Amino acid sequence: MSTFFVLGVVRTKGSTRSFLNRRGRIQTVSDNDGLATWEKTVMWTARQAGVRAIEGPAEIGFTAFIPRPKSHYGRRGTLLPSAPIYPIEKNRNDIDKIERALLDGLTGVAWENDSQVVRVTKDKVYCHAGQPDPGVSITLGAAPAGSARPGRRRA
Repeated sequence: MSTFFVLGVVRTKGSTRSFLNRRGRIQTVSDNDGLATWEKTVMWTARQAGVRAIEGPAEIGFTAFIPRPKSHYGRRGTLLPSAPIYPIEKNRNDIDKIERALLDGLTGVAWENDSQVVRVTKDKVYCHAGQPDPGVSITLGAAPAGSARPGRRRA
């Protein structure tokens, strides 16, 4: 098992947009400008933490720490009672898109291909007093032997 923290504002791998480039060819790029930098940050942090490629089935657990908007705080800098507990704003920080960016950032470091990942546990919370910096806490490891569940037979 490897556990490490990737410091930085969490980026998502979501929508793409396509356009005709100068050569008249269709080019597809990510809608998230900081995605490539985020995936490289995930990769380098994993390497610095000594993560080695897992052969066979792998599992990942992560907690994404999202910064609170300024609107959640009052004049004195205290959290407003009306501030939500969880980051559930529409069109921001979808947990499945966070997962996709992390899995792709760890490809080539933690595993050869993210298709090896058979179990994911994930959480998304606001940064709090004990964890003031935005980022992601990640735990990686080989999936336990015998974790595969046989499919149901139909009569």
